[in-house]
Amino acid sequence: MKNQGSILIIDDSHETLTILAELLNKEGFTVFAADSSELALVWLEKRIPDLILLDIMMSGIDGFELCRQIKLKDNLSQIPIIFLTGAIEVSRRVEGLTLGAVDYILKPFEKEELLARVRTHLEIHKLRNALKESKEFYQKILDNINNGVWVSNKEDVIIYANQGMGKIVGISPCKIENVNVLTGFPERALQYLSPVYLNAKQTLIPKPYSEICVVTPSGQNSFQSGWLIPLIKDDQYDGMICTVEDVTQRVLIEKRLQETQRLESIGRLAGGVAHDFNNMLMVIIGYSEISLDSLNTSDPLYENLTEIMNAAKRSADLTRQLLAFARKQSIVPKVLDINETVEEMLKMLVKLIGENINLNWKPSSDSLWHVKVDPSQIDQILANLCVNARDAIDGVGNVLIATGNVTCDNVYCSNHVYAIEGDYVLLTVSDDGGGIEKEILANIFEPFFTTKEFGQGTGLGLATVYGIVKQNNGFINVHSELGKGTTFKIYLPRHMENVPQIEKQDRKESCHGHETILLVEDELAILKMGKIMLESLGYKVLTANLPIQAINIAKDHAGEIDLLITDVVMPEMGGSELSNNIRLIRPAIRCMFMSGYTADVIARDGLLDEGTHFIQKPFSRNALAVKVRNALISS
Repeated sequence: MKNQGSILIIDDSHETLTILAELLNKEGFTVFAADSSELALVWLEKRIPDLILLDIMMSGIDGFELCRQIKLKDNLSQIPIIFLTGAIEVSRRVEGLTLGAVDYILKPFEKEELLARVRTHLEIHKLRNALKESKEFYQKILDNINNGVWVSNKEDVIIYANQGMGKIVGISPCKIENVNVLTGFPERALQYLSPVYLNAKQTLIPKPYSEICVVTPSGQNSFQSGWLIPLIKDDQYDGMICTVEDVTQRVLIEKRLQETQRLESIGRLAGGVAHDFNNMLMVIIGYSEISLDSLNTSDPLYENLTEIMNAAKRSADLTRQLLAFARKQSIVPKVLDINETVEEMLKMLVKLIGENINLNWKPSSDSLWHVKVDPSQIDQILANLCVNARDAIDGVGNVLIATGNVTCDNVYCSNHVYAIEGDYVLLTVSDDGGGIEKEILANIFEPFFTTKEFGQGTGLGLATVYGIVKQNNGFINVHSELGKGTTFKIYLPRHMENVPQIEKQDRKESCHGHETILLVEDELAILKMGKIMLESLGYKVLTANLPIQAINIAKDHAGEIDLLITDVVMPEMGGSELSNNIRLIRPAIRCMFMSGYTADVIARDGLLDEGTHFIQKPFSRNALAVKVRNALISS
């Protein structure tokens, strides 16, 4: 026979104990007996029965007192207790039920009645245990999900909140309970939540809400999305279930993505403008240089042309900054120790910021990791940030440059959406100037954005820094407080390969020559000027305005062609493809590229392949002479 459950009988009458034990054993129950309350308490320390049959009138501790003691113990309090008694007053019955008993069986008892009552209360106890286990099971699920859940009654008062809800808002769930949904939430949250809540309540249709901003007790903004689901009873509103998802990280990532896309759009525009402007500057600088060569320094036009040349060079510097922001400047990265690069710049930086500002240099105390960056870009970063720091300081102040090794782990990256896990060399530039207003921090990397007075800045300094850092797969972090100063933290990826040993060469070559050069450029003014420059250096020059013309010249020219100089972006065919086609005709020909920017045509993200000869427009005749000579003597 299947075990019907375990029962502890407590009675100081051995006759009663024997009769009950025999009866219950025959019905499949497991029976234990105790003839005193004291013995029962000792037994209960070791076992827990499913039900207790307890006599009231016993010597020593009576049934009422034993019931009270049992109910005070957490592990025993849920055991159903049925009192066994003779005739008893109603008031005494009530007393027993108040102590926690579930029923009475009067002596002498009827077998069927006793069994019916025992079975009923065992079934109720079993159902209660199952309900408790089910509640604990679902409570465990609710408390272990990341999302928050709260439930309100039909009076709009929250009657339940899970642990996830507490984590999202930063307070204990019990403090959320008893809060009125329509009056107890922060005003900013109510502004968005109340209309959706009332709509779901009136229509009895689940409603979504999105990106409600709540300020947590720690002062952080928490963005929340979820659903409001009405509870319906007898076709009437009976409360609300609200699910809450913390979407703060997603909102921040989307915001950063939008900011990045906006800067990318500005960068593309800036790069295109700089490219076209460089072509015009190329003509101005080239013809100014050629004209100056033909004039005596005493000629009145000489000084005018010199001013034109200087203005064009300053304009070329501006376009280089635009290209740096757009990440379209060509660079030649080298494996370097940033500490050495900074130390070489210190004297220049001291002069740059002035004597009234103290420049503090704090190199890493540990062995600094190497990075692979164009050294000139580190110079640009330091110069631009130090000039910004100087302008932010009114009178006497301090600028700090520091370096260090840092590892960005998953925790750091989860709090800084622009960061990527890995090892970085950290370059920090901070000042104790006036600081930057929080409202404009998001705009400081835009080209031409400046807070300086008219005529005191181009607004390209920080845009240049931003472009350089991004071009080198790093990221930049800015912290600023009004009246306290600003700190820029630049993270550049650690370079893991061995540092190459570079042999210094002390070889001087003549910058003039007699070789034959094929010059290809779709801008006629630049083509004409380039020919004049090269011929003045002694070279024989063949010119082509289109790539197809260059290919025909390579086929038809009877003599040697030693060097191809081609623009990168041209109609019909790019410079890289043109060089490949001409090398099929003349395998020994050397190539050099020129452009206002390289984009991705001959360079990936602006990084020139080793051995690629390139000259950035606009260039001077002297710069062209050196580049051409290097290309011709290279193996």
